[in-house]
Amino acid sequence: MKELIEWTETYIKHKDLTLKKIKSIDKKENVITVKYLDKEQTYHVIAYLNEEILKKEGIIVCLNTEDNFSFLIKKWTEISKIKNLSILFVNLNRNEKWFINPYIHNMIADPASIVQGLKAMFDTTNGTFTEPKKEKKKPELFENNDEDEE
Repeated sequence: MKELIEWTETYIKHKDLTLKKIKSIDKKENVITVKYLDKEQTYHVIAYLNEEILKKEGIIVCLNTEDNFSFLIKKWTEISKIKNLSILFVNLNRNEKWFINPYIHNMIADPASIVQGLKAMFDTTNGTFTEPKKEKKKPELFENNDEDEE
């Protein structure tokens, strides 16, 4: 957990390198509160997701594990109703991450492919992404008409 908290603090500072809007960073156990010039942001560092995130707002930082991914999928309906909640999934070994705001993602994503899209982000962060099998031929931008080439 300590490593995930340190990673989160480094991530926060790194994001602010160019804009330099951070006024202060306050750490209390697993909660990091960042005061910017124009807003305040709370990061809840929770290695393994549980029902408690359904009561939180801000950014949840968790490990990019199968258990956390399964929890996200299982609780998607409930999680995607929370307007001010984002989740940052982190793979500490690869220093990779993926970020999602379930409320917004649910509004713009195709419901039929939402799990596949989330799984692609999960797999990519773990370095195990494989291309999904394509069932249909992708349409070409310009059709090849051999008749026009005379």
